[in-house]
Amino acid sequence: MNQDVRCFGRDVQIIAESRASELDDQLRRAKTQLDDQSRQLQDANALKARLGEENLELHRHLQDLDTGNAALSKTKTALQQELEETKMKLDEETRVILTAISPPFKLKRLKLICTGNCCFENS
Repeated sequence: MNQDVRCFGRDVQIIAESRASELDDQLRRAKTQLDDQSRQLQDANALKARLGEENLELHRHLQDLDTGNAALSKTKTALQQELEETKMKLDEETRVILTAISPPFKLKRLKLICTGNCCFENS
């Protein structure tokens, strides 16, 4: 019976050592996975920070473009207004000149062309 107990004790010890070795292997694998996941998390956080900085820079650039666009729009409106005023002055000057140089002709229509040429019909 003593021998049976010793054999049983040795079997239990072998099983316990085997189980302890398995648990050590599992713990080693878990630590390796944890290290890998920690590195991946650090990489992801670094990428997130870089993307955040890039996003901020793109927003600044967009604001600059919007500001420039608003300034161009304002300039365009002012230039259109100036062009219309210039056209009106040129129309008036053309009428005055045509009336002064050709009194027998009756001016029916005056049309300004973008090249600066004048077309008119007389009756």
